[in-house]
Amino acid sequence: MSRKYVYLLLFFSLLASILIGEPIYIKDLPIKVYISFDKQSYRLDEDITLKIEVKNRGIDKILIYLSGYKLENFNINILNLKNASLVKKKNKNINSLKKINSEIFAIREIQLYPDETYKIELDLEDYFELQEPGRYKITADFNPYPMNKASDIKFTSNPVYLILKPSLKRQIESEIKKEIKEREDRKVYTPEGMIKFMLDSKIRGDYESYYLYQNLDSIILKYDKFKTNYLKASETKKRDIIKEFKEWDIKRKDMQIEEYEILEVYQSFKDQTATVKCRIKYKPPAIFRTYIYEFYLVKKGIKWILNDFEVLTYLKE
Repeated sequence: MSRKYVYLLLFFSLLASILIGEPIYIKDLPIKVYISFDKQSYRLDEDITLKIEVKNRGIDKILIYLSGYKLENFNINILNLKNASLVKKKNKNINSLKKINSEIFAIREIQLYPDETYKIELDLEDYFELQEPGRYKITADFNPYPMNKASDIKFTSNPVYLILKPSLKRQIESEIKKEIKEREDRKVYTPEGMIKFMLDSKIRGDYESYYLYQNLDSIILKYDKFKTNYLKASETKKRDIIKEFKEWDIKRKDMQIEEYEILEVYQSFKDQTATVKCRIKYKPPAIFRTYIYEFYLVKKGIKWILNDFEVLTYLKE
């Protein structure tokens, strides 16, 4: 095929495109896409801005088409390297957005001259569910023709790696909680002190500490909802059932403590057991708001462990 024929074919294709208002879709545009961050690591409560550059590496001017809605041009892939899973995008109803403000999606024609670069920034937290600390791999696919939904033309960027650290507030809270737990672990409780620690932990919502001195293998048998399956389960499955029990117990709205009072303490030094009688008043919507309990403790090493309990009576109030 002669060069003259090729030029004529290109000319008439371009002319047809102009007449019908449709651009020519060119797969082998001399485009290079670069992405970067200002730093290698961020905290989860920071703004995380991805910088994207689209560069014309050719010797001639090229045309690209940009939508006001960035994700129509740029498909961002964020891979969690811990479990090799893609981070979910936030659920955005594109059709609703178009109805509210169609101008956002207007297509602009951009001319890029040789070595010219188009730059854009994208705040990742606006589009993605970034919730877990860890190491991530990010790439961006650029589509220069967003108006053509069936187009398979894309240009993939270089990969970049990002380290996400816990939010500073969450890290401080975690460190304080860990310090309190370690300090409490070193204490040698009296039976009364152990029950107070357990109930105070529940009141402040610290369920990790609340369960710390409970023998859940025994306590779970007080609940018919879990007892049968637990007794039949393997050792591995029992751990899962205890986890389910904790999740259920934590969500119970009718067992939120309003106040409590230690009534009696009986301790057997010979048997290394103790009984603590306690009145607990629960917050609404509890129907029976005041319970009288007996908590049965056994001593393991230097610590008292809740092994069983019994409800002696309860009152509506």
